[in-house]
Amino acid sequence: MNATYKHHPRHERRDEHDDPLASEADATTRSAADDELQHFQSIYRDAAYYSTGRDWSDYAPAYRYGREAFDHHHDARFEQIEDELAREWDQAKAPSRLAWVEARGAVFDAWQHAESRHPHGGRDPRTALSKH
Repeated sequence: MNATYKHHPRHERRDEHDDPLASEADATTRSAADDELQHFQSIYRDAAYYSTGRDWSDYAPAYRYGREAFDHHHDARFEQIEDELAREWDQAKAPSRLAWVEARGAVFDAWQHAESRHPHGGRDPRTALSKH
């Protein structure tokens, strides 16, 4: 994984006339991502990993990171790329004050949430049995 999360092409501004279907798909993706963030914003303080004194601006980047990591590695299990995610958290965390130890739970929750909404749990059904 690399720093492409912050500057992924789907986040770049496009002229709405470039590709109407792509623009519609991007809007749907953004809407789903916004819905997920709202869900996590409503529950993060009740999560077992919540650290007293932290606020939404600390946790939002962790939830985004987990979702984006799943989007890029949907054919893997979280445990397979966790070390990589931990190494790159400091670059990805933006304004968050969370260390990886604090952020991991939120990243994992976002990963699981994305995985539960993805066909076949994110893995190719032809290889899903061999990855467990």
